[in-house]
Amino acid sequence: MSEFRFKQFTVNHDMSTMRVGTDSVLFGGVVSNDCKKFHSSKLTVLDVGTGCGVLALIMAQNLPNAEITAIDIDDMSITEACCNFGKSPWSSRLTATNISFQNFFKDCNKKFDIIISNPPFFIDSLKPSSKQKSIARHCDSLPYNVLAYGVKQIIADNGLFYCILPFNESIIMIKEANIEGLYCNKIFRLFAKEGDNEPKRMVLLFSGKRRKEDDETIMIGNNCYTKDLLI
Repeated sequence: MSEFRFKQFTVNHDMSTMRVGTDSVLFGGVVSNDCKKFHSSKLTVLDVGTGCGVLALIMAQNLPNAEITAIDIDDMSITEACCNFGKSPWSSRLTATNISFQNFFKDCNKKFDIIISNPPFFIDSLKPSSKQKSIARHCDSLPYNVLAYGVKQIIADNGLFYCILPFNESIIMIKEANIEGLYCNKIFRLFAKEGDNEPKRMVLLFSGKRRKEDDETIMIGNNCYTKDLLI
């Protein structure tokens, strides 16, 4: 059994569609650090496509006032997420449900302060032989326009939506979100090394309000992680 250790919790990731990787760890660090500005007595957080639950756990660790709902279309991923949640110090604040995002937002009767997603992003690339991994990696099952539309339906009036994507896919996501009334307020550009023309990944922050876009550059290579991202 493979185990990934963090400061305050461990994650098993053998059964899930995608194992714990650089994207999820960096994304969790960036988002949870950015969300520390919230001073609400209680926050509602939704993790779309939770996999083994690592992002939800990072949010629970860094936001002690958050109640976190995690969903995934893959039943084995949810089984593993439930196990990881159960052995964590924050099990009472974490729930995991096996459901597609489309069905979730259609029947959802609550609003979320923070919505996070490390979505499938491959569009036209060759698909792996495993159907489970294909769903996790390709956006066929959750197109960007559907993701943006669903988020708009269940996000709180002052809520925030974060996602992480490669550079080219980020441009598409920003356009689709804008059509649905979600506006990119901030971009965290994650570079692997100095001198790169394009960031390795972009963390996008959306809300329902038009604001001046803010950019932040983060170096993720050459052992240049910032202390704020250490989780």
